[in-house]
Amino acid sequence: MSGAAREPIPPQPADLEIRVTTPWGRDGDRLHYTLQSPTGVAGFHARELEGRPVKQADRFQRQIMEQLELLDKGLDIEGHELHHQEIEEELISIGHWLYRQLWPAELRSLFRAVRPRIQSLLVVSDEPWIPWEMLHPAEEENDDFLCMQLSMSRWLTGEAPLSYQKSIQRFLSLSLPGDPRAPALKAGTTEGDILTHLRDTLPDLAGDALSDIDLYQLREHLREADFDLLHLAGHGKHDAQRPSEASIDVSFQRFRARHISGAIATNLARNRPFVFFNTCQSGRLGEGLSGMGGWAETWIRQCHGTAYLAPIWAVRDSQAKRFAELVYGQLAARTPLGEAVLRARTVLREEHPGSTAWLAYCLYGAPTARVEFGAGPFASHGNRATHPPRQQRPPAAEPRPSLARKRTSSRARAASLALLGATAFGLTLWMASSVSRIGEPDQPSADNQETAAPSQHEELSTLSQHKEPEETVVESPPDDPPEEKPSVDRAEAQKAAASLPHELPIPGRVAVVVLDGRSRQSDRNLVEAIRAVLADESPTVSTLAPSPPLTAVESLLQGDLSAIPDTGWVPWGAPYLLLATATHEPIPQASAHIKAVSLHLDVQMISTLDRTIAVRASSSHTGMGISTSAALQQAASRCLRKVTDLLD
Repeated sequence: MSGAAREPIPPQPADLEIRVTTPWGRDGDRLHYTLQSPTGVAGFHARELEGRPVKQADRFQRQIMEQLELLDKGLDIEGHELHHQEIEEELISIGHWLYRQLWPAELRSLFRAVRPRIQSLLVVSDEPWIPWEMLHPAEEENDDFLCMQLSMSRWLTGEAPLSYQKSIQRFLSLSLPGDPRAPALKAGTTEGDILTHLRDTLPDLAGDALSDIDLYQLREHLREADFDLLHLAGHGKHDAQRPSEASIDVSFQRFRARHISGAIATNLARNRPFVFFNTCQSGRLGEGLSGMGGWAETWIRQCHGTAYLAPIWAVRDSQAKRFAELVYGQLAARTPLGEAVLRARTVLREEHPGSTAWLAYCLYGAPTARVEFGAGPFASHGNRATHPPRQQRPPAAEPRPSLARKRTSSRARAASLALLGATAFGLTLWMASSVSRIGEPDQPSADNQETAAPSQHEELSTLSQHKEPEETVVESPPDDPPEEKPSVDRAEAQKAAASLPHELPIPGRVAVVVLDGRSRQSDRNLVEAIRAVLADESPTVSTLAPSPPLTAVESLLQGDLSAIPDTGWVPWGAPYLLLATATHEPIPQASAHIKAVSLHLDVQMISTLDRTIAVRASSSHTGMGISTSAALQQAASRCLRKVTDLLD
């Protein structure tokens, strides 16, 4: 890319805009819809539709938020444990119920008619209760939640204008210390690393990442600092009765939405920042004394923010950080704001089945808004330097295809979208170790329930006495002939391997790919077990679980490293690739409480920087635990001793 200034892309409104108002009627608040198509693709303008009355809206909001947070813990409203697929089905059921309850038949019919022609949706509303992103038609095979079909965002009615472009030349990232009496946020304390890495990578981007500040310092920064992007990580809480009291913890104190006033509000309104509150429940609104209240209302109406992004319900901190990484990676690749959030949702949904975090986030702003990091074409300061010539990057990805896609192909879509953001500019971002939930404890078998069993404590105390099979470890230098594997067409494998995203290496990153030794398909359970082992035993390591083409994996397993370039760029920015094939079987036990598995693991640890196989080992071990997943993780830990020794 040349050093000449880039021309700004003309702003484009959303393809479909739905304005939702709640005029008072005899039977309470009634939803009223006005449909517009600013781009003209939907073929109508100011189409008025009458909806249903809304009753006990505050109670509805509270109950549905509680249900969604239970689902994220793997539980239904009665407290029963759910499998990943059951959680997805519950989410779809809630989304379809909302769709039929909230959208009248005429609106549903109009949406089906225009859906093939639209790619972006803006909901402008004066009600605080409804999670519009969750609506799910569930009428056709390729239906999905609204926020997964379209580049979608919200806005609030009022005087605050929409912004279609934003130049981010300076950021402020704050990782706030929570209440010491509450669980610590391990990943949240390092979210500032994402933006500092961008600062070190992109020209003309400045900013500060701060942590462990007190309430006085927080107020001072908001009152005095000059920034275009505010990122905040910490513990948040919504107050349904008093939404203006929505708060974030700052040590033993709380910073509340109503504290944004006076000089603080004046400074923020002057900067009109893009605000990303990665704190639980901070995307939620409520009915206050004279209208809506909450963080979104504060940032949009009082501070005239360009955009506001936050989760509506509680999200695990490791997944919150991962979502932030994905969003910023897409924005740095010049993906429009709504599309960046859509792609981040898609990847997070694939990486964490059974989680609701990907659905929790709510974006306020124009879905088609363009964000430029550094002194790009949107910069308002004329004395900013233009971009210097940049290093050659991989070619940009193709534009997004039609979003009318089948749910059965979600894995392939998620993998391709994950590669897209990383490929567009070769941007490297720090990755966080994720909290992996790799299985629920198995239920005792009926055969064992009638016999008296020792306690779990007594059984677990015998683990150290368990004699496992003799370990077989074979370490070979890289030039030893690899063991026989399924034949792979070399040209096809190299083509597949060349399609992998290549980025500048990030210290401590390990990409983990495991194939089942029989089916030669990805073994997701063992991938998560290995990631958990590496997180426990090598704290400085961050892992990711990509989904590369199987032909490329087989080629690398056979020792063909020619697809890894010698330019200093490596697949997924990972200095190490952990590639393995595995077979594992349950071992019958006399106890209903203890599970055991046998695991055989053939592993190659590839150093991508010098294109060599650093470790090649074959080992067999058993593992035991109170669940099958715990037993598998213990067996994997024993098989990976050579690998963890290398990483340490």
